[in-house]
Amino acid sequence: MSMATQSSITIALASDLDMDSIIEIESMSHVNPYTASEIHFQMKEPGVIAITVSELSDTDMVYFNTPVQKRSVVGYAFLRQLRKKTELTNFAIHPGSRRQGIASKLIDYIKSTLLAGNRIECFVREANVGAQCFLRSCGFEAKAVISGKYEQCDEDAYEFHYRNRGVTDDNSTRPTAAM
Repeated sequence: MSMATQSSITIALASDLDMDSIIEIESMSHVNPYTASEIHFQMKEPGVIAITVSELSDTDMVYFNTPVQKRSVVGYAFLRQLRKKTELTNFAIHPGSRRQGIASKLIDYIKSTLLAGNRIECFVREANVGAQCFLRSCGFEAKAVISGKYEQCDEDAYEFHYRNRGVTDDNSTRPTAAM
């Protein structure tokens, strides 16, 4: 008799055990993906927080009368926290797990838990219209076009910002005006 399969999402700090999944998602998600050594270097840089989104599914496996959950990494984000801002340096969701709200949950988590200062900044390739639309739907605004940002393909990038209007630069809460 098999159990019904249920799935839930968990967000956690990435570990070396997640490397293979991160590298696979990176290669499937980006035009010019980072190499395994570049990703490993990014994860170990001072000030960088690497987080993963995983699906937990009940399985047929039972260990001492307890159902065991299978953990499957379906996305990740690399963030650099600076004094007055958080830089989102890399972000991807597995193509098979897109359009299920997973990326939005990850961005919401970053906004509510990992936001340093009062803003998040990131760069998006000019050709990556899907990511641009997604960021706008999450409250980000395009602030500038950076010419030649991606040297390997001579592509421009949009610089996106998300500003937490309820937080000042010293992380203290201030009231926001009602609209």
